[in-house]
Amino acid sequence: MGRIGQPEKKVQQALDLMATRQTNGMSVADIVKITGVPKPTIYLKLKEQTKK
Repeated sequence: MGRIGQPEKKVQQALDLMATRQTNGMSVADIVKITGVPKPTIYLKLKEQTKK
């Protein structure tokens, strides 16, 4: 799940933004700022998704 207290909705929003960041022009720092989800949590969830 990532950090305790990170709402799954926010984590999913961050992952969605990461998936389209090449077309939306956002940096990882921008996504962290918008969603409030820490960078390590985003990368952990992305890693978990690629293992499935």
